Amino acid sequence: MWRSVLAVILVPSLVLAQEQNPIVVSGGPEIFSEKLPQPTYQAYTEQRTIRQGTTEKASVVVSLGSELIVSPRNASTNVVPLKIEFGEAEGITVTGVKFPKDGRLRFTFQADQIGVLGAKFPIELKVKAARNAALGERVVRGKLSYQAIRGNGVFPRQQMDVLLPVMVVAREAQVTKSDEYMRAMGSPDSGSGGAGTVVLFVLLAPILIPLALLNWIVCGITGQDCRC
Repeated sequence: MWRSVLAVILVPSLVLAQEQNPIVVSGGPEIFSEKLPQPTYQAYTEQRTIRQGTTEKASVVVSLGSELIVSPRNASTNVVPLKIEFGEAEGITVTGVKFPKDGRLRFTFQADQIGVLGAKFPIELKVKAARNAALGERVVRGKLSYQAIRGNGVFPRQQMDVLLPVMVVAREAQVTKSDEYMRAMGSPDSGSGGAGTVVLFVLLAPILIPLALLNWIVCGITGQDCRC
């Protein structure tokens, strides 16, 4: 276990040490040409169905892998913030977009910190069905715009199609909660995103690193196998 913990802690710690006195590069960030894998996503609605004339919660859970993307809460002209937009699908509209809390990190091309999201995070939505919405399944089409960021530069702005399936039922129909939605919103990865996890590990590094080293020393002296 300690080897896994150290692997996660040492890298953010080194990054933090390098950024204590960052060199701000004039002229804006470097634009990387490397092609990154496209993020993946899962779309959920709180109820398995939505009744005519009602509004229900929904979520799009985005998975980024190892990259960070620029948070929607950035006003910097050097970076492009995350954005998601949906069209209307025969009486179904998406409103009330809510992004998770971001983590604030410093990059070499800008003096001010930049908000980032990473790993896996949910985007919360409100889905409204009109009173006269046709019964049956609908697919609301959206577009996710994002920019990945790393070290002293950024990647070109990317876009990804997002599909949100919705099943419309009569207003008097019974509805049941979606287990998939509840699991997605209750997941430990949901909420602050990977950037917040990185910040937490950085803060705990001065405590956890000495403990890990002490554990290795004790295991070496006693000859015990301390792997877990």
